[in-house]
Amino acid sequence: MQKQDKIPYLAAISLFMSALEMFIPKPIPFFRLGLANIPLLLALDMDIGSFMLLALMKGLGTSYVSGNLFSIFGLMSISQSVISAFAMYAVSRLFGKHISIYGISMTGALSSASMQILIASLYAGNGIFMFFTPLLLISFPASIITAFASSHIRIPDRISIEKDSEDGKSGIAIAAMLISGLSVMMLRSPIPAAISFAAALAFQKSTGRKIRLLPHIIMLAVMVVSSAITPEGKVLFSVFSFPVTEGALIRGMTSSLRLSAALALSQGFYKCIKPSRGIIGETIIIFSALIGRWEYTKGSISERIEETLMLNNAIKTENNAINIPNFTIILITVILIFVLVCDYLFF
Repeated sequence: MQKQDKIPYLAAISLFMSALEMFIPKPIPFFRLGLANIPLLLALDMDIGSFMLLALMKGLGTSYVSGNLFSIFGLMSISQSVISAFAMYAVSRLFGKHISIYGISMTGALSSASMQILIASLYAGNGIFMFFTPLLLISFPASIITAFASSHIRIPDRISIEKDSEDGKSGIAIAAMLISGLSVMMLRSPIPAAISFAAALAFQKSTGRKIRLLPHIIMLAVMVVSSAITPEGKVLFSVFSFPVTEGALIRGMTSSLRLSAALALSQGFYKCIKPSRGIIGETIIIFSALIGRWEYTKGSISERIEETLMLNNAIKTENNAINIPNFTIILITVILIFVLVCDYLFF
């Protein structure tokens, strides 16, 4: 397989693995099992430029599939993907045959966990570091599973896909997405943040994207606990002699609602923006073919994955964006800007 085809194909595998991971419960909101790292472990023989491009595509793609691209979780995904990929590539070149694929994968897990916690701390405060050890305890076994899986996956010499796609990008949708996300992240008070979250969920529902409340509930719990580490304001009660303060709870709730609103917006706009040209478009098209093949395969999970990744028969794909009326897209932007103005004037 030529390099210009191999990069989008491996990036599409990352998207596919990321999609499979969405069905695995997450003990921590931003935690990933790491199956999307499999293509990176398969590409360690690439030159550094191509490898880092694949890592960037992996970060962008996994965020795109999960609907997190235009939120802090998108930044987290892209950053940890690039940093962990560089770490894996570096140790593979420095130690060569003296380090196994398992050691390389564990290096990536350590780098990824460190970057995720670091970025989360910039938003949630130093209290989030309490999750670093549990995250490592989960990440290291997951990295072993990822390395084992990568050693049993075969890449086909060629793939054949009959493309039938239309560009789904919309200037209005992209502008509205950026303005709406910025408005949400600038909110300061819990009530406007709650209103924005409700509006974002309504928009997400209007695009046909399924709403899952459990990730938002887990995120609320994590943000409140991490904020409570730093007391602020009136003491409401104590837990094992540790004071739980009103200011810390409000800060945690507001941060959580802002993140949840941004996440819901991102997942809604995901349905409106679907590129079909360039390396990103090629990746999305191949990913669409992988999902289509997965739905029609039979057998055990390993057999289905092996057959899905072959893509040795022509598969016709469609990659059209959902036709959301411009009025709906503009309305959600106006509502969120109005809520932001009210937040600064009255709260």
